[in-house]
Amino acid sequence: NMMHCVRLLWSGAAILEEGAPRVRFEGAQRERLLAIRKGQHTYADIMEWVEAETLRLKSLEASSKLPEQADLAAIDRLYFELLERI
Repeated sequence: NMMHCVRLLWSGAAILEEGAPRVRFEGAQRERLLAIRKGQHTYADIMEWVEAETLRLKSLEASSKLPEQADLAAIDRLYFELLERI
């Protein structure tokens, strides 16, 4: 579960930085996720990373160009358009 926690934090950061979530990770991030999954890091170490990433997310949120709220009308239109395709 901790691997997914870290992965979701990194994906959230990508949303704030790039406007889209990151689903696949490569390089050092991928290796860190795999090491967490294999149990190669202590819970305390992982929680340190999580706390640091949480602070980073708060900083990114303050400077993000994303709108404060979602466009609910656009979401409804997309939802009904997708329903029609089923």
